[in-house]
Amino acid sequence: MRAWLAAGLALLALPVHAAGQGPSAEKNEPPDEDEEVYRPLTSAPFVALTAFIPLPGSIIAQPFLTFSATRATLDAAGRAVPLVPGDSQVSATLLLFLEAGLHPRLSVGAQSAVVAVRTRASGQEAASVGVADSQLFARGVLLRETTGAVPELTLMGLVNLPTGRAASRDASLLDTDVRGTGAVDIGAGLNLTKGIRPLLVHLDVILTHSLPARVGGVDVRYGPTLGWSLAAEWPIGRSMFVLLAELTGSHQVAPTLVGDGLVEGSVASVQLGGGLELIASENVQLLLGYQRTVWGRNTAAMDLLVVTVVPTVSLF
Repeated sequence: MRAWLAAGLALLALPVHAAGQGPSAEKNEPPDEDEEVYRPLTSAPFVALTAFIPLPGSIIAQPFLTFSATRATLDAAGRAVPLVPGDSQVSATLLLFLEAGLHPRLSVGAQSAVVAVRTRASGQEAASVGVADSQLFARGVLLRETTGAVPELTLMGLVNLPTGRAASRDASLLDTDVRGTGAVDIGAGLNLTKGIRPLLVHLDVILTHSLPARVGGVDVRYGPTLGWSLAAEWPIGRSMFVLLAELTGSHQVAPTLVGDGLVEGSVASVQLGGGLELIASENVQLLLGYQRTVWGRNTAAMDLLVVTVVPTVSLF
C-alpha cells in the first residue's frame, strides 16, 4: 500500500472528527452541586469528541472541508524520505458528521465523506473522486463532571463500514480511487472532558479491531489500531473566540497480514494541530485550523487545512 494512501485512510478512520458542544454544553443538567463547573461554549476540536452529547431532540449536522498535501513519506524507522522532484499528491475531503441526542445520557451518530485525490508520479498524472468508508456510533455518558477532580466521562462504541473502494480498478489511476480498507472495523473507547480554568481539556482513547476482509482477491487481516487525541481550548476576547491546540495519534498495534502470511509493517502517525474558533452563537460556531504530521512509520507526512461549521438544530 502506498504510504500516502495509508496515511489518508488512517485519517479518515479516526473515530469521529468532532462534536460541536452547542446547547449541550450549556444546558445539560448536572447535579445542583455542580453548578460552578467550568463549561465555556466552544466548537470542539478537529478530532477529539467532547464528552458532552447533544440534548434529547437536538441534532448536530457538521460538515468538514479538509485540504491536504503530502510533503514526504516516512519509512519503518520514522525517517522522512522526500518525494521525487515533480511528484505530488493532494486531496480534498468533504465529511459530514451527524449526532442526535436520544436521552440526556445517550446519543447516536454517523459520518461519511467524499474524497477527491490528484497524484503525479513518475511522469504520470491521475485523479479520482468518490465515497470513502463510513461510520456508525453510539455514545453514553457514564459520569458527570464535578467541580472536583471528576471529569465528564462518555463511553462509545462504533462500527466502520467499507463503503469506499479498497482496490484500484485501473493501474493508470495510481491508486487515487482507493478510498477505503475493504474491512469492517469494530471499536470501543472513551471521551473525557474537564474544565481547568481558563482551558477546556479533552482526551479520547479508542481501540478498533478489523474483521477479516478480502481486498483485490487477496485475504487481508489488518492489525488492531489504537487512536487517541489530546486537545485544549482557550476562550479569549469575551469568549467570542477560542484558541485550539490538539495532538492526535493513530497506532496500529499489530502488523497487517496479507495472503499466506505476508506481513506489512505497522502504520503509525502523530499530528499536531492548531486553530481558531469563532463563536457566532450558542447554536453556530466556526473552526479554522491547520494540522501537520510530526511523526510516523510506514505512512506519509501530510499538511492539512481544515474548515468546519458547527450548527445545532432542535427537532422538538
